[in-house]
Amino acid sequence: MDRQSIRFSNPKRKKRFVYLTSPIAAEKLVEFDQGKDVQPFEVSMSAGYSETMRSKTPGFKRSNKRNKKPKSKRRPMPSRYREYGARVIQR
Repeated sequence: MDRQSIRFSNPKRKKRFVYLTSPIAAEKLVEFDQGKDVQPFEVSMSAGYSETMRSKTPGFKRSNKRNKKPKSKRRPMPSRYREYGARVIQR
């Protein structure tokens, strides 16, 4: 739960439910975060949506080869003349 939405999952049905947080609940959530004592209150959720949860396929590993740059054999040497991230002019 956050100020914007309430989310929860039902793994048996493989569904993820999302509801918008009501203004009253958002206000009480902020008060709770500020350390104030919040009295119990009731909220009804409506106009939400559900989506199918993604499942992990056993033995499947996503490849990131497309996004990886080839590693160079030599590491770049840092400059000896640096001061707070800016190069110092040597005279």
